[in-house]
Amino acid sequence: MNNIKLNQLRHLQAVVDRGSVAGAAKVLFCVPSNVTARIRELEEALGTQLFHREGKKLLLTPNGRRFYREAVVILKRVDQAARLFDETQAQWELSLGALDVSLFQFLPARLPAFRAAYPQAQLDISCRPSSELEAAVLAGERDLIITDGPIEHPLLESRWAYREKMCLVTPAGRGGEGDTLSDLDMLGFGRNCSYRVRMEEWANRQGVGSGRGQRIESYHVILEYVKAGLGFSWFPLSILDQLDPERRVERYDVGALGDSNLFFVWRRGREQPEATLLMDFMLSA
Repeated sequence: MNNIKLNQLRHLQAVVDRGSVAGAAKVLFCVPSNVTARIRELEEALGTQLFHREGKKLLLTPNGRRFYREAVVILKRVDQAARLFDETQAQWELSLGALDVSLFQFLPARLPAFRAAYPQAQLDISCRPSSELEAAVLAGERDLIITDGPIEHPLLESRWAYREKMCLVTPAGRGGEGDTLSDLDMLGFGRNCSYRVRMEEWANRQGVGSGRGQRIESYHVILEYVKAGLGFSWFPLSILDQLDPERRVERYDVGALGDSNLFFVWRRGREQPEATLLMDFMLSA
């Protein structure tokens, strides 16, 4: 069987849709003899008759009807593929990874407007700890991530996104001057979380806490432990404001802990215009 050409399929579709060779020739901007030639070439390539010819009329044979249905599907998919990179329609996909802190305020405040501006953009968003995010973007599993920084890696590039205010969280009436919190456990996510690492470093330097650490990968559960007087933790202020609006725990601005700077990060040499568009949009919001 000879190769079937897309041009032949388009001639077939035009003849069926317009009901005649003459009608097809008009929409294809060619002479009728060209249409007839393409149909004959297609029939020869397929080794079957597609039309019954009755004077100037062409009626699909049973095989013609079957093939026409498939041809329409093929042409539709080809046209869709051709529009994938049409910037006027913004048809593209982007896989985004983010720390959970970005899902509380930064992204919810911006993504709906981005979706409205680019309705044909498909975003795949996942939440992971910082070390897993960096591994994912290095492996090509994520096109762009939002994680804490600064980022120092020869294969990664970054762009500052926003600053997250951090604070020490203790039970009510605790954590003041001279309180070593020696009866309290340190509560946080796993050691692949950069916030946990920085909190442990601070606690060790200050001689604060019982020395026991509890791994609890839920801000909601951690906060309930703190309210119950069982431990202390280190919280992003945007999360704490939502989970504890009544301020039932103590909040301390500990300079040694510092605020957390969040960065957009991508694999060096794999920059995508779609990722730049998303970053520009979010930073201008």
